Parts: sequence; structure tokens; C-alpha cells
Amino acid sequence: IIPLVRPANFNNLEYELISRIFRLPLPEKPSVALYAPVKQLSPELMQMFMRSGRPIPQPRDNFSFLEEGLRGEDFDVSRIKLVLADTIPEKADCVLIINPKELNERQRYEINRALVEGKNVLLAVQNYTFDYSPVGREMFAIPQEVKPQINELLEHVGLTVDEQFLMDRSRVMLSVPSEQTIGGGFIRMQVSTPVEYPTQILAIDENMNHNVSITNRLDSVLYLWGTVVNVDEDKIKEAGLKHTVLMTSTKRSWTAPFHSTRLTREDVTPPAGKYVGKQPLMVMLSGQFPDAFKGKERPEWPPPKPRYPGEMPPPAPEEEDEPEKPLKPNPGKLIVIGCSQMFTNNFIRSGGNALLASNTVDALALGEELINIRSKSFTDRSIGKTSPGQKLLYRFLSMGLVPLIFIALGIIRYIVIKKGKERYLKSLASA
Repeated sequence: IIPLVRPANFNNLEYELISRIFRLPLPEKPSVALYAPVKQLSPELMQMFMRSGRPIPQPRDNFSFLEEGLRGEDFDVSRIKLVLADTIPEKADCVLIINPKELNERQRYEINRALVEGKNVLLAVQNYTFDYSPVGREMFAIPQEVKPQINELLEHVGLTVDEQFLMDRSRVMLSVPSEQTIGGGFIRMQVSTPVEYPTQILAIDENMNHNVSITNRLDSVLYLWGTVVNVDEDKIKEAGLKHTVLMTSTKRSWTAPFHSTRLTREDVTPPAGKYVGKQPLMVMLSGQFPDAFKGKERPEWPPPKPRYPGEMPPPAPEEEDEPEKPLKPNPGKLIVIGCSQMFTNNFIRSGGNALLASNTVDALALGEELINIRSKSFTDRSIGKTSPGQKLLYRFLSMGLVPLIFIALGIIRYIVIKKGKERYLKSLASA
């Protein structure tokens, strides 16, 4: 079933038809392995619930809509934990690593093995998030470091996810819920406060790669709190890979060093004449990936960690690690995005973020043919965005210039009539 065809999505019709037809002769559903950790309670909250005797709430899954959406598109989705008892399945056609946190050496080994053996991999990495805290009438943005620990693996193929703050003049406004007190501080109520920081980046159509089906049909994508994907072209060539930049920031973007304190006015103010220009946000590598662990012993799985301070260490799993199998090298693809918040439940319900997720998984799970489908382009005759100066000019033309023209015409007419009257009176006097 394809989406309802409307004028707004008519240019996607070819892709929607071909992608469905492509699936028909497949012997089974394309298999997707999804690693997206659920949000655990902090150790302090865990201790508080334990001491009070109350049941511990279930961890919050911020990526459940992504999983449901992939199942709704007829993918066979395996939600994995990337541990000894639940690692990447052999049958997986592609692997989605979303919002990795503190990956250990064995987890990086498993991702490397999947790449070398030709499993297509999506890495959506978040280096930091933000908490918004109201102080008076201002809403401060306080960064929270994530520590994905994936650059140790990516460096081997010429990519790294930058750790600096990325800012862009192309941004969106978010409504952040907060509590306020009224009635002399006796009544507390929930309100939504509009927040517009340049870390709330909107990647727009002109910064999408229209030669690749993953991004050629996107109008805009919310790249929330994301960072730059650094590209080392020499190292990529040395690894024998080909790279394609799928999405960039705008020309008016800038970076600031990461710090754990709230964003300052200097951080969010564009530097005069010092924009860094378009920066890669989404990069695809293709080819035969080299083995980053070649000549090294396979790392062991680390023992389970206690959930909170003072808890007895969990018992070691009963499963035994399987003997290491020889690698079977095959060419594959790796897509790296410096943002994972774009795939959370709050932002993937519809629009560009949902379409990007769908396109990416289609391209990785169904093969090269779909990547090369391009939608038909139409001439866009819509009125572009206007700057504050242009708005002021148009306001003056419509509200000020026209009345001034009528006043000028009235004055000219008055002068002409007055001079005509004077000539008429002079003619009468001479007669």
C-alpha cells in the first residue's frame, strides 16, 4: 500500500511504486537489527524508589515509534541490546545503531565485524543533549554530555563525530514545558515556553544531496542538538572506500568549544565574518571496509554493571561466548549522522524526520538499486523567505509610498489649478 497521492507528494510517486514492487519477489521480509538503548533512571532515583519500597518504574523507550514505524513498513525488526546474550543476528540485512552510549570495546568489535562482512550500518550518534531551565524570564540551555565512544572505531575509516557545539542561523523554535507559580507563589501551573537556540538546527532542502534517493525528496529535517561529521578524505581513500555527503548545515553555521555549563551569549552569537560554512551532517561510506581489529585478540564481554550504588553486582550470564568465526569480507555501506534526537518519539511521527528514517532503512536493507532512484523535480515558484530589511521595505512600499504618491499628485494638481486660475484672472484684468 502506498500513501495517498496528493499534489504535495506527487513527485514521490515513482519511488513509492518502485520500492513496493522491489519487495514483491523477495522470499522473506528484509531483516533489520535495531540497537537503541532505553533511558534508565538515574542511580539517585533508583535508590530513592528502593528506600521507599515503591516499585521501580519501567525504563522509558524514546525510540519505540521508530521501531513501530519500521514494522509498519513490513520490515522484520529485531530490537537488540548488543550484549553477550543478544548481539547482532546473522540474518540481519542492515544494522541501526541509534544513540549509542559508552560503547565498550566488544560492542565496537561487533559493529566492526558487521561492517567488514557487508552488513549495511546506520550510526546515529549524539554527543550531547540539552536541559532547559527557566531563570526569571529567560530559559537557559544546559548541556548534558552523552559519551557515545564510537570515534575509536570511526577514525579507522576516516570519519569522526565532532564534539564541539554546532550552531546554525537556520533553526526552529521549540515549546519547552515548565512550571510557574502564580497567586503569590501558592499556585503552580504547567506552561509552555518558546525556546529558540541555534543548536535547534533545521537542515533545509538546498543542503540535501539530490543525487541520492535517501535525501533527494526531503524538504527539511530537524537536526536537534547535532554535531558535525568530520571527513578525512585521505584516510577514506587509504581505506579503499568511497564517501558521499548526504546532508550539510547552511553557509551561516559556526561552532563553539563544548563545556558543561549553560550556553552563553558568546556561544549563541554568530561570529562576525567567521562562519565555518557548510559542514557535513550525514555521510555515507561504501566499499569493502577494513578490519579495525586485524591482528588483535577479540575483546571479552565486560561483566554486568550494578544499576545503582550499593547494589550487588548482577550474576554473570549463563551463556558462553561462541568461538570466534573467521571473517567473510563483503562490501557494504555505513551511514553516519551526528544526531540521534531526530529519531526520538517526539520528532519522528511525521514530516522530514520520518521520511529520512524510512528512506535510509529502505536504501540499506533493500539494496543499491533504490538508492539511485531520483524523484521528478518541479519548478518551485513559491515566495522565498524575506529578511527583516526586505520586510521593512515592502511595508514602506505598501503603507508609506502609495499615500506619498497620492499626496504628491494632489500637490501638483493644486499647483496646476492655482496657476491656471492666476492666468485666467490676469486675462480678465487685461481685457
